[in-house]
Amino acid sequence: MELNRIFLNLRVSQLAGEAAHAAARAGFLRWSLSLPDDSDVRSEARLAIAWIESQIGSTPASRAFEGYLQQAATPITMTPRRRARSRHRARLH
Repeated sequence: MELNRIFLNLRVSQLAGEAAHAAARAGFLRWSLSLPDDSDVRSEARLAIAWIESQIGSTPASRAFEGYLQQAATPITMTPRRRARSRHRARLH
């Protein structure tokens, strides 16, 4: 399981700061590319988070990796924005 290998490597890493985030980003990319083509990334991320939460111990790199998984598991919601130009034009006439 690729997730297991990535997380365990990040969990034993001594990296901190930007280096930890860079390692976590690389791990997330590797994890996402290891998923089957027909998989739902959001669902896979939720499963990965559940597995990570069952593990003991963490480092800055492993916490950053979990943060990237949290972002992938969160649905994107877009709210429509009104165009200011339309309101301005309506006031002129």
